Amino acid sequence: MKNTRKFLAGALLAASGTPVVHATVHDHVFGSSFEVVAQPANAAEAARFLTQATFGPTPADIALVTRLGYAEWIEQQLSTATTLAQPKVEAVVTARTTGGQGVGQGQRLNRWFWQATYAPDQLRQRMAFALSQIFVISDQSSAINGDVVPMTYYQDLLAKDAFVIYRTLLEDVTFNPTMGKFLSSFHNQKANCSAPNVCTTNPDENYAREVMQLFSVGLVQLDLDGTPLGGVLTPTYDQSVITHTLRYSPVSPMPTHRLVRRTSTAAA
Repeated sequence: MKNTRKFLAGALLAASGTPVVHATVHDHVFGSSFEVVAQPANAAEAARFLTQATFGPTPADIALVTRLGYAEWIEQQLSTATTLAQPKVEAVVTARTTGGQGVGQGQRLNRWFWQATYAPDQLRQRMAFALSQIFVISDQSSAINGDVVPMTYYQDLLAKDAFVIYRTLLEDVTFNPTMGKFLSSFHNQKANCSAPNVCTTNPDENYAREVMQLFSVGLVQLDLDGTPLGGVLTPTYDQSVITHTLRYSPVSPMPTHRLVRRTSTAAA
């Protein structure tokens, strides 16, 4: 946990351009110059930090960060319980359906805006929003645009997994039925091959490709500065990686497959 909050604090401070200064630490175990913690010099610095770490600073939040310091505030956020949307949205949907009223994505979006404005776990909610821009589903898709409650549950999944290791997040997203429906891996049949390239079924490769292209390694190998490695466009994976990823495919509402490890050198 200590390493997590130090990493998050450092990343946010680096992004904001805020200098790191010495400050008193609330945790007395690490308070005797064993750990250096950044603290805003004024309210403006605290507000800038909160603009990036939350959906917007409030006077109370600015005062809290100014008093605690960045890392201590992050530690509080990491221990704050997840604000969930699904129970509230499901209750509203049930009440409207019972009362003969229409139901749509507006119920889900209203709850999202409420959480972005009032939820106490702001860092988690902001992180979940960032993850939703990578692990994308869309209510514009005819496959899921009527799934108001399931889409809300997917939103909660990203919030619950906001601070877990990436492997766990990727697995949970893979097993989620809404993602399965959106990227057409739901009920996808694995290949039944009697010999190489002699198959009676051809699995949908959509999700397997998205795992590599959007959810993990990307299309080309990159240097640390984000430019192509060695100035050459070297693919991170090939068709064999897609095929191996599809070795096991979801065939039930609760998929039991696992993504196999990439075997090609290019994808390492």
